Amino acid sequence: MLHSEFLLNQRPGVADARGAKAWLRDLPLTDSRAAHHAISSLLSEFEHAPLTALARLEILETLRGPVAQIDADYATRYAAKALPLGLAERNALVHAQALWRALARTYLDCFEAGLGGAAGVAPHRALCLARAGEYLCAGLVGRLRAGQEEDADLFDDLQRLTDLAAEHGCLDAPVRDSLHAQGATSVAAIFRRALLLHMAGSLIGTREGGSVAALAAAWEGKVAVTTMSLGAGRVGLPAATPAMASEGAAAAAVAPAGDGARVLRVVRAGSRAHVLDLTRIVKSLRRRLRKLRHGATVAELRLPAGFSAAQTGHVLGQLSRLWGEDGNARAQPRRAGLAAVPYEGARGLVLAHAVGDYGAMYALIGGEAFTVNENEDPTSRRRFDELFVFQHASLARNETRRREAARAFEDWHVVDESDGGFRIRRERAGARFHLGQVIAMRLRVAGDDGPAVLAEIRWLAEPEPVAASGAAQPGRRHEPGALIAGVELLPGKPHAVAFKAAGLHAYGGAQYVPGFRLGSLHGAPALSLLLPPGWFRAGRMAEMRDAGLKYSVRLDSLVRRGVDFELVAASLSP
Repeated sequence: MLHSEFLLNQRPGVADARGAKAWLRDLPLTDSRAAHHAISSLLSEFEHAPLTALARLEILETLRGPVAQIDADYATRYAAKALPLGLAERNALVHAQALWRALARTYLDCFEAGLGGAAGVAPHRALCLARAGEYLCAGLVGRLRAGQEEDADLFDDLQRLTDLAAEHGCLDAPVRDSLHAQGATSVAAIFRRALLLHMAGSLIGTREGGSVAALAAAWEGKVAVTTMSLGAGRVGLPAATPAMASEGAAAAAVAPAGDGARVLRVVRAGSRAHVLDLTRIVKSLRRRLRKLRHGATVAELRLPAGFSAAQTGHVLGQLSRLWGEDGNARAQPRRAGLAAVPYEGARGLVLAHAVGDYGAMYALIGGEAFTVNENEDPTSRRRFDELFVFQHASLARNETRRREAARAFEDWHVVDESDGGFRIRRERAGARFHLGQVIAMRLRVAGDDGPAVLAEIRWLAEPEPVAASGAAQPGRRHEPGALIAGVELLPGKPHAVAFKAAGLHAYGGAQYVPGFRLGSLHGAPALSLLLPPGWFRAGRMAEMRDAGLKYSVRLDSLVRRGVDFELVAASLSP
């Protein structure tokens, strides 16, 4: 037990707001783990403590500020991590989720006590429901920031909360909130915020995810929502709108996001569909993007704190696409295609890939293990002579290298596909991934190897795991380590090549590093090269080893940067 935890266990009981303030003074806020567990212990005591509902409510309001600070520090343990989460990271997320649920439940207990006639609570019904909604929404943000698949039950809980608020006439009642960007919120506004977070998806799981969540809270008042029920056997859709019976049909009836047109989105969350009018939000995003293009600083955009100067344009562009620019249709519609084939069947479509290891990806794309020494290049004259004289030993050494590289490969299968990428799934535990990571893939159909391609991970989610012996719900729960990812193919056929710095950039003679050339070498106005991170410098000269030949190339411009790669436009130098 930590020393700070031992001290917290010696505290007296908290009976009112004044006692809570005194207890908070001894709370070790610099130790987020100990403080988090201490607050969880305090809430568990509420269930048996002889406190009035009003006293509990006052204590909860006293705790809100410190809880927000502790949550922000504690989130660094699980937010924007590689997936699947490690044991310590998952434990931190589980504890955070339990605290949010406990806080929401305690506020709802106060609300129910007010309905039962508890003294002094009736005027605070809207506050109790709004605070409960805040913590349910915090649970959604926590799952998204940790890269976890959304829990549909959470949206159903939020929907029941809004129904309860509407029943008691406090759905749109303003509730003062010193932690909110606008200084006030409401139950309806919190539900609109949750829908914005739902549409932002995996963008919440990036390093800018906390700022995106803050922006959704600040702009929750710019959204108008109409809710409909979905699903046979639950609640039927209104007879006046038969076209809305399916999400696809509803999307087809929504106007595109052109200039001057209303921006409507149909979003399914939980057991209901929601039509969102996002016109004001899209206009705000477009206005800020225009300012950025004209040289405005991040401070001039009036955004929540946390947006970095390097990533603000990218994040706002992504939000503009996710919240409005795409309307309700993908630019490249997804098809079931070969994904309908059973995974274990002889005709199954399997995806093999290499994980963030350029040497392993080189072996998958080029068919040979990467060698740092150019004399060991399989296409070099010396290597040819060695193969001729010492064929057995050379082939054995090459096969050993290929087997070592193959250990980085895994088997995934394709859920669906589009012209620009795939949605893929892994059913078992394996390597960990980051958003924005490059992977090498080789499609294999009916045991035959297909073409090798390079792709970038654009979104990533970890389904809620269960033990292998547990009773998993179909389509909902998976073994620990399972992952679902969306990958975008990098344009151009990949070729395995090697690079080393040349000229003034050689710094005393650097070794070759593996990389890739995308597309044709000759006849194109510019080369497209995929290099390890940190390689690009405008005008940098490099030597490229390609199929036994050497070329001098100049790095001209950066096309795209991921967490472990740089896609560079280059040109051959005479």
